[in-house]
Amino acid sequence: MEKIRLEDFLEYNYLSSLSVTEEGVFFIQAQANKERDGYDRYLWTLRDGKAVKLTHDGKAGEYKVRDNRIYFSAKRTEEEKKNKKNTVLYALPLSGGEAYPAITVDKTIANFEFINDDLIVAIESVDKRTENLSKEEKEKIEKEIDGYEDIEELGFYMNGEGFTNGRRSRLVFVKNGKGERVFPDDFSTFSYSLSPDKSRLLAVGEVRKSPKEQFFSEIREVETSSGEWRTLLPSTQISVYSAYYLGDRIIAIGSRMDKYGLNQNADFYYIEDQEAKLLKKWGEAIGSSVGSDVRLGGGNSIVQDGDWLYFTTTLDHSSYIYRINRDGEVENVIGDEGSVDCFSVKDGKLLFIGLRDQKLQEIYSDEEECLTEFNSKVLEGKYVAVPEEIDYENDGVPLTGWVIKPFGYEEGKKYPAIFDIHGGPKTVYGTVFMHEMQYWANEGYFVFWTNPRGADGRGDEFADIRGKYGTIDYSDLMKFTDVVLEKYSAIDRERIGETGGSYGGFMSNWILGHTDRFKAIATQRSIYNWVSFWGTSDIGPYFATDQCGAGIDDLEALFHRSPMEEILKNAKTPTLIIHSDKDYRCPVSEGYQLYSALVEKGVESKLMLFHDETHELSRSGKPRNRVKRLKEITLWMDRYLKA
Repeated sequence: MEKIRLEDFLEYNYLSSLSVTEEGVFFIQAQANKERDGYDRYLWTLRDGKAVKLTHDGKAGEYKVRDNRIYFSAKRTEEEKKNKKNTVLYALPLSGGEAYPAITVDKTIANFEFINDDLIVAIESVDKRTENLSKEEKEKIEKEIDGYEDIEELGFYMNGEGFTNGRRSRLVFVKNGKGERVFPDDFSTFSYSLSPDKSRLLAVGEVRKSPKEQFFSEIREVETSSGEWRTLLPSTQISVYSAYYLGDRIIAIGSRMDKYGLNQNADFYYIEDQEAKLLKKWGEAIGSSVGSDVRLGGGNSIVQDGDWLYFTTTLDHSSYIYRINRDGEVENVIGDEGSVDCFSVKDGKLLFIGLRDQKLQEIYSDEEECLTEFNSKVLEGKYVAVPEEIDYENDGVPLTGWVIKPFGYEEGKKYPAIFDIHGGPKTVYGTVFMHEMQYWANEGYFVFWTNPRGADGRGDEFADIRGKYGTIDYSDLMKFTDVVLEKYSAIDRERIGETGGSYGGFMSNWILGHTDRFKAIATQRSIYNWVSFWGTSDIGPYFATDQCGAGIDDLEALFHRSPMEEILKNAKTPTLIIHSDKDYRCPVSEGYQLYSALVEKGVESKLMLFHDETHELSRSGKPRNRVKRLKEITLWMDRYLKA
């Protein structure tokens, strides 16, 4: 049996954007391209039970299938590439032949849908400060502001997107290549959905009324033939994720955020007389919160089909598919352990892309039949450690964790171990394949992980640790460590390392200041100081105060809930700091502060700074940097746990 190598993820196939249509089943397959240090993406279809590649240039993106053609955005000629202000939709006949430019739109659009042969609805990203100016005036101002940012509102940048000050998402109708915005006011559309006959649509969004971000959403209904619209739900009641026509009702998925703050799970509402009325109390996450580093790209987590609204939800440590009807009746559709990464359903035919049984992504039917073999050979003949479940209690709360054994495990031999803590905190680790964990097991480590209080999948009360960061969650993690060491005597207590990213990075820093039981720490994209995080993170102004349970005027509380206080007093453990300079979620200043503090205290430490990477380095960063990140963490652990 061979070992899983560090660079094996470069050979993994990543599946996304699954679509079941009248014309067939379509999806995108991606793989790392080592030569250009990026990812190639191809459009595929399932035909007679086999996967058939439809595009070959490696640039597949958003697509729509209509009238036996696939429409997608591309710029292939030099003339098309020169014009950055428009969108060219190419059409690829499913019967065969070459793609050709079918529609040229005078705006830069995304999230497009065909209403009929002559009309398209889409989202246009604009700068509200220049959108109403003439072409000449706009070009003059754009040239003038090139080189600096004129910031006038919070939410001025976003991780993975860059600076977003003044950016708005406009709903537009496109006819004869000309796009016209639907709403005359400053309404930014987050999502939209069409009625089954496409005569109407629901737009969810907001009109920003101040420089501060707002969280309650507005729902507007638009007649697609005339463009006339009306407000169905004013932005004073719930934070709406999305809204749909379901029978004779309009159903919205959203949260009142009235009991558990920003992280409160969504419920189902119906909209009537400009009010959101409870249809079904759900209280669990909508979407998949199951963490893994073997995904790339997205897809649907909510799909309407006939009289049902299908949705992905996270329960315990797995994600599933359920469906709800207009009367609030709920049924389970996909219920096996693992992760549903995206899905599509048409006329009752449901397929999903998922992670199952320590395998990489494949497409499955609603009966869990595997329909593809993209990754069947990648792990063949290699050691894939099977997670062993541990149930334990802390403070009377039942909890679950997992352990995997090292390659070539022998009874009576002692091994080092790595404790891996997930981000969020409102996400989960489960039993799905994680490349980094499997790689460490193949390098001779026990690896263990758990979902402490604050994690997703067990309702709002379990996930609510506002004002408790570093208390009950830290206690759960330390109790799990004790349980693992008691159960697995082969783990050398003097050779345990710890790592985590985002919230896991916060917890790595908290551990650094509160115990020296771990002999090496690798803290990634972390939080060190809640005060600076509040003022620099793209979510800081609302997330920090909400999660700390303290306002910005209570600096003492924010300070005491920061890892920095105890790090400055107690830190001893050799620490590797991983950060990216375009991480706007946990800004790089957090890593700078931590490194400076450790150097000042004489703690062995190293800062690995990745240029032009974001908060997503470990999941979708450039292949070369993903290899370097995992190599540096492993070398750090080897240095202190294997010497």
